[in-house]
Amino acid sequence: MWSVRKHLLVLSIILAGLVFMPLLHANLPPFIRSYHSWVFVWGISLVVFAPKVFIQKTMLFVYLLGVYLWLMLNTVWMEMDPWQNRTFWGDYYAMFLAVSIITYFTYTKNYIDLAILTKFSVIFIGITAFMTIIVSIFDPMYSRNINAFEMEQMFSDSYISRIRGFQRWGAGSRGDGFGFIALPPLLLYYLKSKKRIFLTERWIWLFIIVLMLALIRMQFATLLIFGFILLFLASIKPKNRKLTFAGLFFLMVLFIIVPAEIFASFFFRISHYFENQEVLKRYFDDIGSYISMGGGEIVGNAVSGRVDVRYTSAWEYFIDNPLFGTYFNQDSTYNSSLGEGHLFLMNKLTVTGLVGFLLWLLPFWFCYKAISRDFKKDFKFVFILVLLGIILYGLIKVIIVRQAWMLFFVIIPGMYYLPLLKQKESININDKELNGKKEY
Repeated sequence: MWSVRKHLLVLSIILAGLVFMPLLHANLPPFIRSYHSWVFVWGISLVVFAPKVFIQKTMLFVYLLGVYLWLMLNTVWMEMDPWQNRTFWGDYYAMFLAVSIITYFTYTKNYIDLAILTKFSVIFIGITAFMTIIVSIFDPMYSRNINAFEMEQMFSDSYISRIRGFQRWGAGSRGDGFGFIALPPLLLYYLKSKKRIFLTERWIWLFIIVLMLALIRMQFATLLIFGFILLFLASIKPKNRKLTFAGLFFLMVLFIIVPAEIFASFFFRISHYFENQEVLKRYFDDIGSYISMGGGEIVGNAVSGRVDVRYTSAWEYFIDNPLFGTYFNQDSTYNSSLGEGHLFLMNKLTVTGLVGFLLWLLPFWFCYKAISRDFKKDFKFVFILVLLGIILYGLIKVIIVRQAWMLFFVIIPGMYYLPLLKQKESININDKELNGKKEY
């Protein structure tokens, strides 16, 4: 029988499918695949069936942020460039949706439905990872090029037609990579803890391998590095974690005292393993060159030679008005779309100032506190690790917020509740046996 609970669960699954599975978006009819239409339906459904969701504490902090942004944009930030304005509201839109979804499930204590939504999301991300690997065989640069800025000026008409054709296959782009780095540590947790979820041990290994291989094939080097670091840290046994972090600290000290040429040669060696991956090879070569030169601007597409220059530039704008952001000065020449905007967190701090940045952080903090209160210690370690991975990625790259915030607020917390599905399954089987209706 159809119910309000099922209605909202199905809506949340549809939204997750449109966020995490490009295959759906590329092949459904225009109106059905419209993300914004389904967001509207979700919002109306909450207003009608669960209006108290909108007055929960975390939602109130989201409203506070929205009011502050609206007031500032219509008064002292009126000179803000259009790119930054669109980015602000895109970020807020993705946050509002994700927070409303997790608030609905936690307010109603519908944790089994949250687990069902998470299960479907894991499957969606797995399918996207698999299709990313397949498409990369035909076009190794697809994931980088499909969202390239000003594609028409960068590529020929024939190549654009070809790459648009591959869109129907449902391969992932940079935003989908956040799912690829977030899931392996959490799946590894279930592998090590022996807790039963909807995936068997073999399927968990297969998912981890496919997700990590998809990261390699996408050729986003920073995502790849973050993915392997998170997986490595999640693999450490609890009793060895203090020793491991002490070892990492020791490595940082070594990095300071050991000659730069030694570390540079390490990255040059890594680049040799990516001879057939043009971007990854160039990335590690550039890092090696950057280290050996002792900093500065370098030629290439790597993060190393540009991050310090962008940070220096953004910092200069930030200190002009640290409380209310660079656009508080009406004559600011800050143009975030050209460079500094790629540093997601630093750009946010520079543009909104300390006041706006702290207001932006509040929904993240209170949502984290509310959802993780009852998490067990071992899961909480991996949970915090993955959340930090997504946020810290924003120190050096831009965060694609539609996928990232849905992961941060909904799916990553939802991973904790996956064992409930097996418990429910066991209860259902026992009920059938008691009634003499055991089914095979």
